[in-house]
Amino acid sequence: MDAGKKDIYKTSRGLYIVEAAVEYLIQILLEGAYIAKLSSAMGISDSLTGIITAIVQLGNTLQIVALFLAGKRPVKRWVTAGHITANLFFTLIYLCPFLKVGFGLRTFIFIALLLIGCFIHNIIQSPKINWYMSLVDNDKRGRFTALKEMISLFAGIVFSYAVGFVMDYFDAKGDINGSFVFCGIAVAVLSVSHALILLFSKEKPSEPIKLHVGENMKRIFSNKNGLVIVAAFLIYDLLRIPATSYAGAYQINELGFSMTFVSIISAVSSVVRAAISLPMGGFGDRHSFKKMVLMCLGIQAAGFLCLFLASPSNGKIMFSAYRILTAVASSGLVGGVINLIYETVGEKLRTEFYALKMAVCGIAGFASTWAFSFLVSSVQAKGNTFLGINICAEQILGLVALIGTVANAIILLFFLKDNGRNTVSE
Repeated sequence: MDAGKKDIYKTSRGLYIVEAAVEYLIQILLEGAYIAKLSSAMGISDSLTGIITAIVQLGNTLQIVALFLAGKRPVKRWVTAGHITANLFFTLIYLCPFLKVGFGLRTFIFIALLLIGCFIHNIIQSPKINWYMSLVDNDKRGRFTALKEMISLFAGIVFSYAVGFVMDYFDAKGDINGSFVFCGIAVAVLSVSHALILLFSKEKPSEPIKLHVGENMKRIFSNKNGLVIVAAFLIYDLLRIPATSYAGAYQINELGFSMTFVSIISAVSSVVRAAISLPMGGFGDRHSFKKMVLMCLGIQAAGFLCLFLASPSNGKIMFSAYRILTAVASSGLVGGVINLIYETVGEKLRTEFYALKMAVCGIAGFASTWAFSFLVSSVQAKGNTFLGINICAEQILGLVALIGTVANAIILLFFLKDNGRNTVSE
C-alpha cells in the first residue's frame, strides 16, 4: 500500500478474524460430543450417529460447486445469504428433541437439518475464504492466518469449557432438555453475530469472470502446481484420516485413558497449537509456504511414528507426544495449505483449487475410513493381533498415516515448482 493512503480494508481484516472465531464456535456445537449427546437424547443409535458424522465430513465434497461459482461477483451478497440459511438450520437442530412427532420423522428432520446446513456451508466456504484473503497483503498472509487461528483456538478452549460446565449443570439437575435450549440459544446468538460481521465487511470490487465450464476445467487441468498440491494432499488424507478418525476411540478403549486425562491432553494440545501458530506463520512469510508446509509434514510424520509406537504399556507418553506433535504440525498446515495455493497457483484459480482440494480429500477420507474399518474390526476380533504380531489396529493406522505423510512431502518437494512468492497471476 502506498504511504499515506488510507487502508479502507483494515476493519474488514479485523472482522475476518472475529468471523472465523464465531464460525469456529458454531462448529464446535455441531460436532463430536455435542451432536452425540443430542442424538442420544433423541434415541438415535451410536451406529447411526457415526454414519451421520461421516456423511457430514463427506459434505466437503460439495466445495466442488465453487468451481462453477468462482466467477460470480460480488460474492458477499450470496455468501452472506448462504451462511444465514445454514446457521438457521444449525439453530433448529437443537429444537428437534422438542418436536411432538414420531421417532422416525423427528430423526429425519434432525438429519436433514444437519446435512443441508453443512452442505450449504461447504458450498460457500471457498468463495468466502477467497473474498477475505484478498484483503490481506501478500507478505503478511502467514502471520495473519496464524493470528486468526490462534484467536479461534483460544476462544474455542474457553467456550468449550463454559458450555460443558452449563451442560453438566443441567445434567446434574436431570434436565437434559435445558442444556439443549441453552445450546440452541448459543447457536442463534452466534449466528446473528456472524451475519452482522459479514454484512459490515467490505469486498474488493472486481469484474465477474465469465468462463464456460469446459474452459474453466481446461485451465484447472493445465495448472501443474495446483494439480500437484491436490494429488499430494489426496494421498495424504487417504492414508491419514483413518488414523485420526480412530484415535479418539483408541485413547478411551485400548489405552484406557480417563476423561480427565483426555481433557488435559486436548487442552495442552490446543494451547501449544495456538502458541506456535504466529511464529509458524512468520516463518512462512519470511521464507515460503512450501518450506513451511514441508517442515510441518516432517513434524506430523514424527507424530504418526509416536502413534504407531503407542501401546497400552506406554500410551500416556507416546499418545500424548502424538497429540502435541500433531498440534505443532497443524499450526502450520491448516493455514499453510491455503497460503500454499495462493503462493503457487494463479490468482484466477485460487478458489477453484482450494475447493477441488477439499472436495477430493473429503471423498478420499470418507472412503478410506470406511475401507480401513474392516481392518480395524478384523484385528480387534483376533485380540489385537495382525499377522501373528501383538499390535493394535490403531497402531497399524498410525504407520499407514506415516507413509502417507512422507509421500505427501516427497511429492511437494520434487514436483511443486517454486514460482517465486506471489508472482503467479494466471
